Amino acid sequence: GRRDKRHPFSFTKHISDVLEVLTASTGIQQVVLIADTNCDNKRMNTLIAEELKFPGQKVIGTSLQHTCCADSKYASRMTFDRIIANFGAAESGDMETQLPMEDPPAWTRQVHGG
Repeated sequence: GRRDKRHPFSFTKHISDVLEVLTASTGIQQVVLIADTNCDNKRMNTLIAEELKFPGQKVIGTSLQHTCCADSKYASRMTFDRIIANFGAAESGDMETQLPMEDPPAWTRQVHGG
């Protein structure tokens, strides 16, 4: 089907609708997204939060580090797991992002064709 320009990824419309219902019905306004979004490095955390209709103006998120699919032939511009929130200690922008392992263990690698 044709994509809505306000929701270029198939998941955003569904998630934004559910998030809107949940925040309205519970009164809870703090939102955290932890996801492998398959969004490229030009799609900033603030834009993802806007597309998902995070309540409020504050958006903070992890810096874009290559944390996903590093051992595969997946496009490196799209290898970012993300954590995005509308609350927290940081005023705005990036959360402090630390990668605990320089060389991840073998069991973390993807296996293709098993």
